[in-house]
Amino acid sequence: MRAELRSRTGASYEVLRRLRAGEWTLLLSNTVVTEYEEVLRREAADLGLDPAEIGPLLDDLCLLAERHPRLEPRQPMLADPDDEALLDFASSGLQRANGTKVS
Repeated sequence: MRAELRSRTGASYEVLRRLRAGEWTLLLSNTVVTEYEEVLRREAADLGLDPAEIGPLLDDLCLLAERHPRLEPRQPMLADPDDEALLDFASSGLQRANGTKVS
């Protein structure tokens, strides 16, 4: 999302364009939205965002998304513990898309 806000010609912008057009489905969890919020608040000035715009921006993103629950916890495997929830979420989304279980 941060990259999309910086450039209207990059891949991140194209992802959001396709989401808005209904070509793709965005899956979100509370963990992912919280991570987006932390990054946007930390980099608001560099992105030219007023902090008051962040909540409505995330609300709009949530309107484009399907809410997706997190999988059961598994054994940690990443160097950054904050990334574990994102890996779980990505695996869960892959399972949902493929109709299979990823372990």
